[in-house]
Amino acid sequence: MNAAALTRELASAVEAPVLDREGVAPYLLDATEARRLCGCADAVVLAKTADDVARTLAWCYEHDVPPDHARRRQRLREVAEAVEYLVSAEFATGTVLVLDGGLTSA
Repeated sequence: MNAAALTRELASAVEAPVLDREGVAPYLLDATEARRLCGCADAVVLAKTADDVARTLAWCYEHDVPPDHARRRQRLREVAEAVEYLVSAEFATGTVLVLDGGLTSA
């Protein structure tokens, strides 16, 4: 599936905004660059709820699309719980929670 088709189909499957390849660059910048780990993405889903994340991951799994640059398949529950925590935690403002299976902690 090409990037345009992926973005279009994903956008029709989730309620959250989906950015195409032109808009994803700011979302690929993080601490992994210092370790020469560069991400790439055909699309970025701007999920606001745990349900957005669950729908996005379910769509990725159904279409055999890796949901992250590490090509690790997270468990839906893991990611949904992390998003739910960030949405509800009053003192976690401005926090980035890295869900990469320990890739950046080594």
